[in-house]
Amino acid sequence: REETFPNSLNVTISFTSSVCSAFLSCGSVLVTSRLYLAKNVVTVTFEGESLCRSTEFTTNQIRNEADSESVSCLFDEYQDVIRFEENLCRSLKSATSKSMPPICRGLQMSPYIYTTGDRILEYPFTKLIHHRVSKYQTIQIYDTVDFGRVLVLDGEINIAESDIIYTQSLRSSNTNQPPDLDGQKVLILGGGDGALLAELLNLHTPPEHTTMVELDAEVMEAVLEFMPSVAQSKNGNVLSVLKGPCEDRGELKTYRSECGNYEILEWDAVKYLNHCKKENREFDIIYSDLTDLPLDTTGSSLENLEFLKNILGLSLQVLKKGGRWSCHLTGRGNQEAVEDFLSSVRKMANQLSLEVELETCEQFVPSFMETWVFLHVYLK
Repeated sequence: REETFPNSLNVTISFTSSVCSAFLSCGSVLVTSRLYLAKNVVTVTFEGESLCRSTEFTTNQIRNEADSESVSCLFDEYQDVIRFEENLCRSLKSATSKSMPPICRGLQMSPYIYTTGDRILEYPFTKLIHHRVSKYQTIQIYDTVDFGRVLVLDGEINIAESDIIYTQSLRSSNTNQPPDLDGQKVLILGGGDGALLAELLNLHTPPEHTTMVELDAEVMEAVLEFMPSVAQSKNGNVLSVLKGPCEDRGELKTYRSECGNYEILEWDAVKYLNHCKKENREFDIIYSDLTDLPLDTTGSSLENLEFLKNILGLSLQVLKKGGRWSCHLTGRGNQEAVEDFLSSVRKMANQLSLEVELETCEQFVPSFMETWVFLHVYLK
């Protein structure tokens, strides 16, 4: 069957074997065409550097290269792929057919992410805004089509400008009724994007004092410069204290707000919790805004799980009676990990002779493109 593409490239498709390959040349484009034949199914796969101009345009934006109009493509647009599919379907007298969008490969940041339910999603990145490798992780900030700017840490979506519901769900289980935190002392573990700290300070009755402990100062600096909106409170950007006076004690650096209602500590969360335990310092609320629950419990993922359990155990020991410990867990599709962690919480509380009440809530987080599970542990 001879097919003519929009750029007048002729392709001859032969059904003489179960797998048929043909190499097509079109300007700077080299494409491999493969046909996979089954009893009632024909699969045609095109592989090449530039299949569709819309795909190449995304590639150029992320790579910050020349305008895509200078790049030759096999198809001018995805609608040409659809028309090719329709012509092939008619030629084969097929009852049904389905074409898939071009797969983008070789980019600085793969646009494909896995949900906790093992679904593959294509992320709408348009431009890399910031890239830096800190002592602890790779920090990237991208522009996107749908979610504004998004913070990516070690290749994982962390937070986007669209994700206020994520912050509010971590703040309290009832997102429609902001809590009254008047007179309370709050601890945030992690939270380097500043979103949760800003959310607490924006409350009608904010905490008496909030301490945020973040290990990686370069995350905070990147957000302050390239995603300031996520850390914006009614009195200014909460991360702007990083530009003020610093109390430097070697591995511990402390930045305090002018009004004295919050401080940011550049330090390790585990070390800080051990310090509070030693000094008998307690908090009314502790937020764990650190890593998510891993999808499996092998290798480095097991280390992450043990780290979270360690954070939980230390936190419960510096939490006041009647206090609350809150954290984000994972996606709804990872329900087994959620149940396992809830069991770990009950076991940990029992070992510490503490009585707790557990509450989970779920919210769809835009930039995650799935429903996320949050946990609130109340110490009786």
